[in-house]
Amino acid sequence: MDQPRESRTTLRRISDLNLAAFLLAKGHNLVRFQGGPRAEFVFSDVPEQAILAYYGQGDEVSARKLLDALKNLKGLLQGLR
Repeated sequence: MDQPRESRTTLRRISDLNLAAFLLAKGHNLVRFQGGPRAEFVFSDVPEQAILAYYGQGDEVSARKLLDALKNLKGLLQGLR
């Protein structure tokens, strides 16, 4: 009998607000936000290729989605003050 595979979630901590907004706009799952001197946005299962696409300009995202994501993340940051 086949045993169910154990799913493993890889968490990726992002402190770059613009990268975090890009990932959120692309539909990646923000699972946690951690405040502090350097805030971190924690995403689950973000492939390395998604990050490389952001820095290498190899991907596109809707301007509206990007602005909405940036606004939402800034709202989280404002909630810390």
